[in-house]
Amino acid sequence: MTVILLYRITLFGDGPSPAKRKVWIHAVFLTTGLFIGGVSLVFIMSGFILLGTFHPRMLIFISPFIVWGVLYRWQMRLYKKKQQISYLIVTTPILICFAILAFFFYLRFL
Repeated sequence: MTVILLYRITLFGDGPSPAKRKVWIHAVFLTTGLFIGGVSLVFIMSGFILLGTFHPRMLIFISPFIVWGVLYRWQMRLYKKKQQISYLIVTTPILICFAILAFFFYLRFL
């Protein structure tokens, strides 16, 4: 329910109807952000379970989520000025998600 409300508020809000392209960009970024954040949290929590305490190497697993946040912020700033570059930035989180999935499949078939 919370995810549905997050999508609705972010994509449609209370203001005038946004452009369809901007709604698409938000939808892609939110979906990939939920996926990347979920995977990062799973790895961090498994580190807590295995180690029992915080270890600095666990920060490596939060780095994809930080990269996603920086790209999202950068993309929103560029959307007003240079829309073509803004559309190219949308592909980066999708590639990160594919890299995560490829890593999982690689581990599965080892």
